[in-house]
Order: sequence, then structure tokens, then C-alpha cells
Amino acid sequence: MHAEYRLSDLLQIVQHGMHELFGSFPFRCIAEISKYKEHKGRIYLDLMEVDETGNITAQAKAIVWQEQLVRDYCRVM
Repeated sequence: MHAEYRLSDLLQIVQHGMHELFGSFPFRCIAEISKYKEHKGRIYLDLMEVDETGNITAQAKAIVWQEQLVRDYCRVM
């Protein structure tokens, strides 16, 4: 039987793993945006990493709530 996790459990596992790898937060992840779409106050992104030869080595999706984006931008300023 496969293990079952709640989403919050999975996110905690990922956060713990990232902390173990990179130390304290925040950290920066660099990627290219291959697709961008705005809809009902959210920004949907398809992200990718490309190596020196042009091959895609990693892909991910992200959703950014615009209110969060504004708060993060203002905090950086």
C-alpha cells in the first residue's frame, strides 16, 4: 500500500527538505517563465530551467496571488 499524506504534511516535508539543503529562508530560485497568464487576481506561471545546450532540465508551475506579490514587492523596497 502506498503512503498517504495530507497536502499540509507534504508541504511541511518539502519545506523541511529545502531548509536542510539551503539553510534559513528566504532563498532565490532562478527560472525562465515559459508561460504567463493572469486570471481573477492570480498569476499562473509555467517555469523552466534550460541547460547550455538548450535542453529543458526542469519544469514547474506556480500560482502567485497578486496581493501577495504586491506585499512582497513593498517589503523589498
